[in-house]
Amino acid sequence: LSYIDYYFEGLRGRDNRGKLFETKLLLVGKGNVGKTTLMRVLDNDKFKVEVGKEKTTHGINVQSVKRDVLFPAKKPYYDRFLDMENIYFLEVYSDIEIDDDDNDEGMPIFKDGFQYRHISELDLSEETLLELRFEEQPFFINNDIYFEKEILINVWDFGGQEILYSTHQFFLTQRSIYLLIWEPRTDDEIESFEYWLNTIKRLSNNSPVIIVMNKADIRVKLIDEENYKRKFNNIISFVEISCLNKLGIRNLNSEIENIILNLPHIGDALPKSWDRIRKELKEISLDYLSFEEFKKICHTSDKKEISYISRYLNDLGVIIHFQNDFYLKNLIVINPEWLTKAIYLLINSIKVQENNGLFTTVILEELFDHSFYPNEKLNDILSLMEKFEICYKILGSRDQYIIPTLLSPSPKDYKLVDSFINDKDALKYKIQYAFMPSGIIERLICRLNNYLKGDNFWKLGMILITENSEALIISDPHNRNLKIYVKGSIITPLFHIVEHEIREIHRDIKLIESDVDEYIACICVECCQSFDPYMFKKSTLLKFLQKDKKQIDCQQSTENVNIRKMLIGYRTDEYSKKDILRDLISAASTLQTRYNQIKDYKEDEINIYFQDIFRSYIQKGNYFLNEQSQKGKSGTGKNVGELDFTIETVEGEMISFFEGFILKSIDRNNILGHIKKILLKYDSNGLKEKFVGVYSKASKFDNLANQYLAYLNELNIEEVVIDISTDVSNIYLGSSEMRVFKTVYYRSQTKLFLYHILINLSL
Repeated sequence: LSYIDYYFEGLRGRDNRGKLFETKLLLVGKGNVGKTTLMRVLDNDKFKVEVGKEKTTHGINVQSVKRDVLFPAKKPYYDRFLDMENIYFLEVYSDIEIDDDDNDEGMPIFKDGFQYRHISELDLSEETLLELRFEEQPFFINNDIYFEKEILINVWDFGGQEILYSTHQFFLTQRSIYLLIWEPRTDDEIESFEYWLNTIKRLSNNSPVIIVMNKADIRVKLIDEENYKRKFNNIISFVEISCLNKLGIRNLNSEIENIILNLPHIGDALPKSWDRIRKELKEISLDYLSFEEFKKICHTSDKKEISYISRYLNDLGVIIHFQNDFYLKNLIVINPEWLTKAIYLLINSIKVQENNGLFTTVILEELFDHSFYPNEKLNDILSLMEKFEICYKILGSRDQYIIPTLLSPSPKDYKLVDSFINDKDALKYKIQYAFMPSGIIERLICRLNNYLKGDNFWKLGMILITENSEALIISDPHNRNLKIYVKGSIITPLFHIVEHEIREIHRDIKLIESDVDEYIACICVECCQSFDPYMFKKSTLLKFLQKDKKQIDCQQSTENVNIRKMLIGYRTDEYSKKDILRDLISAASTLQTRYNQIKDYKEDEINIYFQDIFRSYIQKGNYFLNEQSQKGKSGTGKNVGELDFTIETVEGEMISFFEGFILKSIDRNNILGHIKKILLKYDSNGLKEKFVGVYSKASKFDNLANQYLAYLNELNIEEVVIDISTDVSNIYLGSSEMRVFKTVYYRSQTKLFLYHILINLSL
């Protein structure tokens, strides 16, 4: 509400108000259909096309085009003070076709068979001119008054290679016009139309689309236009063009201009200061700014004001700024091509492709031109890619990353996959899509990477693991479905985690209820013994329960089944609490990537830095971090800063805490001292789980880790019965640069756990 209030406050007074005359035009479609060539022709209709020499877009190209458009002289477009000199009157119909670019200022405009006369050519009385200047909407004369306004069109040309589809979706926006380009020489237009029209409909809030058949000079192909219009009501028109001989280009330009006239954001009022900042950013030749540089352009040091401006410009697509992200809040990207080119350089790298998407930060230095991508920005690029769920860092590694879209097409171990499918006791769940957007499984791998079981993941699937269960997720794009299998002693929590992340992705890509059907395996005797049980539609089961019908017949065995019993393993009334340990591990893994920043830090400084990292991982959790060292709180009489941070519920109840310390060698007294304080002094209430972070500065990390675990199993502490300490790294990590140990102990006959996260912070 304060954001909205600030916006309206900025509009008070005519001198403080500007108007938005800018939009985005996106060219999409398969590869080699002429999108890049069309972008050049739209910018310059005299551009000469050389057949066979058209360039291919490997990623996204962005180019700005300016157009003079005639708008009706009415709200919200018209401003009686600013636009008075550009008024035209629609006078007569004309059969004359004149190139609009040849019109001199003040001369008549001939457009689409109509003639528009400039106000200076008409013999208007002083009284009429005065009324025009002071009328909000000068309709008192007639309804045929227009004014000419320059529109800035930001043209985005999207590469058509299928491998790039999953990354394109992050740049498909609202407030835009889409050109879906196809060519009649192939027979795959149905597949292309279905994919792109469905994607545009959902991700762009049903933005207008023109379907453009290119290369009409070679061949023309008829399609069922009416059927597509019925199915997708955002299709405005179908246009046939040839970039080679400019056939249909004038018609296409007219269609684009007509859509611009009906875009709801055109003419939106803007606080003048916001408009000035927007225009200034457009004129800057830099690719990115620091937050301090952005503040100077904003001409204010008020954090809230800068936050509102950043939010608006980010929504508008002028900048890319994640102002609430710990790493990225200091980076404002003002040239999206700078980011997209970096992403596509990496995806298109033969080395990365041959390595099935695995890369280290070293390859960034090889691939990128340092004049555009200095070393200090490489981590920011990786953080942006992680934010967009294009890649993820392998947990426990210092600098290894995976791009899921480049993974091997087949699993490492088919027998392991079959063990889920053939397990009669496994929970079986299917999500069927009416339309399945690209990138769902890739994004799911990124989101669930801290649950991956070793290297058991591939382009279309993954195996997850917890201490009590395992899950298999398989994507089948051909049949448009995701299949989920969960097995183990306690399966519901892991199922909840998987289902929650899938729902979040669905929400992100704007899927609606009719896009998705969910299916649950039958539990009748026959189906329980079958590798291929009957799958009930979940909505049908819920409908039965709403009608107070508790039983349903299996359509395969005809047995009568209890619906509530069938739904037990799939309870989704609430999302399971986030796993604190996994969030701590993710934060610790990120800490390793910041080695250069923290290599000279003292223990307290590392802990404070770690707090900030951890906070970014718990933003969506059911708990929050309370920094004891900063607040100086002491529930057990400790000195300020002794306990690094507590983890509390929204109500303020402490559910766990974290203590971190530096270890250069197996210093038994140091280790014992910290563990005794954690188990006896800090944990007066006997919390179920506690966490200790060990920042290893040892020259040989493996040796230190092995000796540390051996020492844990020698510990003898009064008031505590220590059962066993085990290495659970294989459940939580994908690399050996970190280790996770679990200590089981009893206090007052209550079973409790202490987790040790060892982090290699040495060279």
